[in-house]
Amino acid sequence: AMWQRAFATLIALGMALLEPDAISYNATISGCGNGAQWQHALLLFTTMNRIVLERDQISFNAMTSACDKGLKWRQAQELF
Repeated sequence: AMWQRAFATLIALGMALLEPDAISYNATISGCGNGAQWQHALLLFTTMNRIVLERDQISFNAMTSACDKGLKWRQAQELF
């Protein structure tokens, strides 16, 4: 699935000692959401905060969409 490739690519960037940026994370969060993988999207979303990578409006929109597609509205509300 596409979300799996996006997730693997993001992981590979980190393993190659390249620093994925917010755009990379946002795209992967969106891909996870499209694949109904809200748990993976949430992992990436919280990782962004942990590594002090600024989460922007796109990050929050992608994460909210992932929660919505996974029928996890409560988790979406907790983001804010």
